[in-house]
Amino acid sequence: MGANTRFDRLSDFERHKANVRVECICGHRGILDAVKLRRWFFCHRWSDAVEVLGAHLRCSVCLGRPVRVRPTVERPDRPEWMMHEHDWKRLIQRLRN
Repeated sequence: MGANTRFDRLSDFERHKANVRVECICGHRGILDAVKLRRWFFCHRWSDAVEVLGAHLRCSVCLGRPVRVRPTVERPDRPEWMMHEHDWKRLIQRLRN
């Protein structure tokens, strides 16, 4: 990732093989898999623009919204989230009902 690389959409994270680091005002941070997060947003038909990510994410500690979103090469801290295809099928079925 060069100094002039822009991350405006989740597809930019995916293209540069970066994950998404989100930080809350309480100090908690999370590393999200950019590919899974992009698919999650696609299933919900939400915009994948970085400036609106915070509207759909919450801190697992204080339930606050993220104050900072940035790229990272760190591994996701919850790799088991939406790991299997049946998880995605259940999500789509739930969203259709």
